[in-house]
Amino acid sequence: SVIKNLGITHEKPFFLFRNKKAFFMWDSPHLIKSIRNNLINHDFLWQGSIVKWDFIVKTVNSDEPLRFRLAPKVNQKHINISKKGGFSKMKVKLATQILSRSVNVAMLVLQSMNLLPSTSLPTAQFVLDFNDLFDCFNSSKKSQDKLSYRFPMSPTSRHRQFLWKMLKDIANSKFIGCSRQPDCLSGWMLNIRSLLYFSEFMAENHEQRTIRTRLLNQDALENTFSVVRQQNGCSDHPTAQQLETGLKALSLSSLSKLPNNSNCEKDLEEALVKLSTLPPTSLTKPDQLPTTDDDIIDHDIIESPAGSMLQLNPTEENAFYYSCGFILRKFFERRSCVECKQALLNESRELEQNHQLLAYFKAYSEELSQEFGHLFLPSEQALLALRKQERIFFHGFRPRCHKAGIGKAIQNAIGLHNIPIGTCCSVQNQRFIHLFVKYRIFWVVRSLNRCMEDPQSDQRFTLKKLFKLK
Repeated sequence: SVIKNLGITHEKPFFLFRNKKAFFMWDSPHLIKSIRNNLINHDFLWQGSIVKWDFIVKTVNSDEPLRFRLAPKVNQKHINISKKGGFSKMKVKLATQILSRSVNVAMLVLQSMNLLPSTSLPTAQFVLDFNDLFDCFNSSKKSQDKLSYRFPMSPTSRHRQFLWKMLKDIANSKFIGCSRQPDCLSGWMLNIRSLLYFSEFMAENHEQRTIRTRLLNQDALENTFSVVRQQNGCSDHPTAQQLETGLKALSLSSLSKLPNNSNCEKDLEEALVKLSTLPPTSLTKPDQLPTTDDDIIDHDIIESPAGSMLQLNPTEENAFYYSCGFILRKFFERRSCVECKQALLNESRELEQNHQLLAYFKAYSEELSQEFGHLFLPSEQALLALRKQERIFFHGFRPRCHKAGIGKAIQNAIGLHNIPIGTCCSVQNQRFIHLFVKYRIFWVVRSLNRCMEDPQSDQRFTLKKLFKLK
């Protein structure tokens, strides 16, 4: 191969061209997909322990049917990727989301509640290690991030210590039952050493001390080739002349829009912004839309049993508690009232209840020297109020989500129940209710969008390919 002819190895990841060093790296998104794909078929020896794909599958399956989920971005699409010819196997985001810190935290929570065996801990550690490794090769933030590796790499950043450790661990790892170890292991070793040497080289010779490693992948090249194919009638194999004319056209104009089924991450959250611009349906004329609060309020929503407790299983309790903390953080971004903080926030920063496990594992406690880090924890009064609000939301939103003004109706219904929240005044009380309803609708719609989009992508891609073969 080319790399052998150039004398490239993971110990010498560069070659000389006109007396200048040219560093070689494999595409890190493809390497993380290869690790995931091989883990599906084989157990993995990592740091002297066995890593099993089955534990990841159990984590997703235990989280899938819940209303409040430990890893909301992960679903069945991430674990059912073995279908022959499926395009989902090529999507980078499915590999990075399943090997993410959210899945690591979900596994730790389930293991702490004895829903996963203690033998799942090596798998959780493996998921976290490869999440951090991919972050090292995908850094894009300009400012330093103390909680992850997504900030630019430099000769003095903590990336180096972690990468040297990962280089040693990967060298001692293997897929069990493979007659020949897959190339992704040696590929990661080559990439790690190449990035370490490249960082030193740029700092010493070009005074470039920081590197945004996200710019080192081949996405730009793939997108360029994709647009060239579009300009020639979606040709999978353009000729040399077609490639030349396509590149000339690109040099004179901006890149065209990539196809919908390209290997790029979609921002599904845009759907919420566009809902407000949709025209009324044929069943609802503009002059029939509600105009006053009394018209918007639904009698059934008012009569919802807010006084009864919200029934959640232990896993949902953790996700709900963490979500409540998120809403409080958003509430206090523009409010620093001492009275509100005393009423809504939990002064204790110690792990006391089982429903605090998710917040505990999310908090990077080791770096911040406190169990919950900088997370906001709801007080008992705030947690009880949010439970009652969730009860009203659950009872009123899903049967009426198609109606205009449903968010306003739920806000009014919660206000009519006079749920004691503990805010300093009625204005802040309404603002708190508004934030809760806003984010609950956002989470529900985002979840529905993902569920409706995922099953279609493989079929659409396959049909287009078959059509071209006719």
